[in-house]
Amino acid sequence: MGKKSKKMLLFFLTLIIVVLIIFWLIAPSFVSKKRLYYIPQVEMYIKIVKPPLNKYGYVFFSKDSVFVPSEQVDHLKVYKSETARINIIINPNVKNELFLDDRFNFSTPHAVEYKINKINFRDTTFYEKLDIAGTSTYELKFPYMDITLEEYLESVYVTNYGEDCMVKIRPLK
Repeated sequence: MGKKSKKMLLFFLTLIIVVLIIFWLIAPSFVSKKRLYYIPQVEMYIKIVKPPLNKYGYVFFSKDSVFVPSEQVDHLKVYKSETARINIIINPNVKNELFLDDRFNFSTPHAVEYKINKINFRDTTFYEKLDIAGTSTYELKFPYMDITLEEYLESVYVTNYGEDCMVKIRPLK
């Protein structure tokens, strides 16, 4: 093999390695991201699906862990935004009804089996207004619990009445 052939071979090997590295770095943005969570207090599974190159993600609700996300399943269509924060209020005693606190209308509900109602974040049915050091804040009332979706569906937190902090939950799969 001549010097010219070795240089060409080295060039093509380097080019292939660079292409593979670039593909490895950008490939995740072309794959749909799916995560499944379980909320034992209300016996509910939540599947988050973020299709690639799409301005919307989806939050599907089911009482069964094995379900295919579709239009036949209760879900929220969530606009892609890093600042989106959506609270799903649930009464553990009434497990088929969800209350959606979406202050900036980042989501669109699609109800099939659950009843999904949009509420105002100052709704005194769910929140108690507290004045602390001249600042008004709202605390969740008994017996409600709150599932919070943040950072374009990257983080999921659960808060129960009487807890001082949100607990980040980890996906099952």
